[in-house]
Amino acid sequence: MAPQLTFAIMVLIAAALIGLPLLGRKYGISRERSLARRLGFSFHPKAPPGFSRRLGGFSLLRGEGRSPVSRLMLRSEKGRNLAVFIIQHPRRRGARVPTTLRVFFADSASLKLPYFRMAPESIPDYIQKIPDIDFDRHPAFSRRYLLQGESAEKVRSVFTPPLLDYLARRRLLRMEGWKNRLVVAHPRIEAQRLLKWGRAILEMLEESSKNRRV
Repeated sequence: MAPQLTFAIMVLIAAALIGLPLLGRKYGISRERSLARRLGFSFHPKAPPGFSRRLGGFSLLRGEGRSPVSRLMLRSEKGRNLAVFIIQHPRRRGARVPTTLRVFFADSASLKLPYFRMAPESIPDYIQKIPDIDFDRHPAFSRRYLLQGESAEKVRSVFTPPLLDYLARRRLLRMEGWKNRLVVAHPRIEAQRLLKWGRAILEMLEESSKNRRV
């Protein structure tokens, strides 16, 4: 093969490696902007000033000042503020949270949550016997997720059987909640699916919060 042709092929390959991710990102932003408009959300390619302050206190989102929030969808409705976005964490060796997460965030006047956090249970978690809130009548959930919180009794009071069954049928979810705020995150799924899952989880937690005192 002639050297000139080899060089031209290498240039084309390099251009594709650089250009395809950019095209994919632009397509994703355009698709999510259309989705936001259709569902009555505002859309922001980058988070507006002050948004990150609303996310303080959650270990899933810790370091958000250095972890850019992008592709943000926002909506206020019926005593709730909802957001769906991507957060990009710096790469850290041994980190337990994925580098990139799609996040559903809600603050709701109807939520009264004890502090809890939930993540997929790993083999090291099981071997090290990390303290976990299990549910004897819901072994599928307990096998799939590691659930921790300020008080096992308080956390169990809001993790109702319908919620446990719903979560057990879904993989790789991460959740964190406290008082009137909820975070649901996943490393892979599209915005529309996470919004559907997040709303369903939010509604079940709002229902279980009705007779609860903080």
